[in-house]
Amino acid sequence: MAFETIREDDSNLEVGKEVVETEGANGERTIVYTVTKTDGVETARTVKSDSITTPATTKVIKVGTKPASVTDSKEELKASNEKNTQATNETVGDTASQKEVTGKKILPKTGDVVATTFWTSLIGWVTLGLATILRRNKKS
Repeated sequence: MAFETIREDDSNLEVGKEVVETEGANGERTIVYTVTKTDGVETARTVKSDSITTPATTKVIKVGTKPASVTDSKEELKASNEKNTQATNETVGDTASQKEVTGKKILPKTGDVVATTFWTSLIGWVTLGLATILRRNKKS
């Protein structure tokens, strides 16, 4: 027997959040038949008993209805900005030289420079190849 799923509103959870309060579980049903056979072949079948051995457990999901508070979002943003901001007059290591930064945010290096350099180089080589082909065709 399959279990049911119920969704209940919860004013303690923010909108968009869902929490499974109770996991669902399938139930078991036992059916006992009386089978009549004639010459080894089943000729009749009747239900002797039909009972639920283990009832199904309903799955309960709590769905948030509480509006997200603006103050929480502002506090999270402020904390995030503080983590990203470096102290004034720090020295930042660079592969070529040392630079002194005064009161500026230092963003993490994400590898975008490598990807940009790769694509720029690829476009340059393709352009050079096309120019060479066009020159050869023009001379012919």
